Amino acid sequence: MRRRLFNLLTGMSVVLCVAVVVLWVRSYRDGGSMFPCRPSPADTYFHSLRGVLHLRVCDRTQPRPFPPPSLNFAVHRPIEGETELRADPLREHLFFEYGFVQVLAVLATVDGAGGSPHETYLVPFWSVSIAHRHALLLTAALPLCWLVRLAWGQRRERDRIRRGLCPACGYDLRASPGRCPECGTEAEPRPAEGTAA
Repeated sequence: MRRRLFNLLTGMSVVLCVAVVVLWVRSYRDGGSMFPCRPSPADTYFHSLRGVLHLRVCDRTQPRPFPPPSLNFAVHRPIEGETELRADPLREHLFFEYGFVQVLAVLATVDGAGGSPHETYLVPFWSVSIAHRHALLLTAALPLCWLVRLAWGQRRERDRIRRGLCPACGYDLRASPGRCPECGTEAEPRPAEGTAA
């Protein structure tokens, strides 16, 4: 069961690794890659741009009135028609950021039609950014462990066969060379000494 789970996680990690490489290459093209393609203001999105993966999550359930709290904010415009007010104005790409998205909403007039009165409010957000190279290292770790485990297992099996042991459990097969009495594995014949294998 553990081996199947390990193999499943390794396969998923290989798929993620390939996806990171594809996003990394596409991040240097016009505008990078964004999902959804055209997010609405104060929407949650995933963006891959100039070597950085960026996930922003907005909390639309807690909008606040426009004058922001009395903190120092850096103004950033990640997509057209949207303004982010980031809480740490001194640094550009932090691993974790938070702040507000400024949203301009058209208020409904008394007759129900959209009118000219506007209301500006702030939607809190948090975001996580990671460089593609770091994401690649994280997603490649499990497949590399799988390859090391596979190579180590094959070497151990060859070494056991060479010493006359069962390749599965390591039981001494000198007395019963055909089949392992411990686990029942059929043993390969041991190569004669002095001959090339």
